[in-house]
Amino acid sequence: MSRQDPHSVFTTDSLAVAEFVTEWLTKKNVEVELVKHFKQSDGVGLTSLSDSESTTHLEVHVKNAEDVDRIKSLILENQESLIQEAQQLDQKVPEQIAIACDHCEEQVVYPGQMQGTVQECPYCGGYLDVPGGEDEFDWSVVDETISEDELAQQENDEDADAWG
Repeated sequence: MSRQDPHSVFTTDSLAVAEFVTEWLTKKNVEVELVKHFKQSDGVGLTSLSDSESTTHLEVHVKNAEDVDRIKSLILENQESLIQEAQQLDQKVPEQIAIACDHCEEQVVYPGQMQGTVQECPYCGGYLDVPGGEDEFDWSVVDETISEDELAQQENDEDADAWG
């Protein structure tokens, strides 16, 4: 069972949000540090089958444990504006996105407006998925283990009656 550090005033899984809260508190003249915290584990759950109790998270810690209650109250008093500002962080488009080509391993840089698109590598001509953006298609419904031709054949086989 995990326990929270007594210096912790804020916990999240998002690095951008953790950095935002750390910067916000620093502007309020609060001495804080961002800590990557590994929850306690019994050694089980180090695979994709693990539950949330064994995952890593980020904590914002105050230097002085006596300030914890005051800082938590400060965060709660400002939570609405903090939530709005943190949500805007998630919606920002980066200026540039750098990725390594899967085919030739060259580093390629694209403008942030191209996030979520497929582009051609300028070095080898291979196709690259530029990460980020919103993808409207639900890719979880796609079975990549079956080609379209095999799928059509399976559907035809299922439609055929016992007499062929």
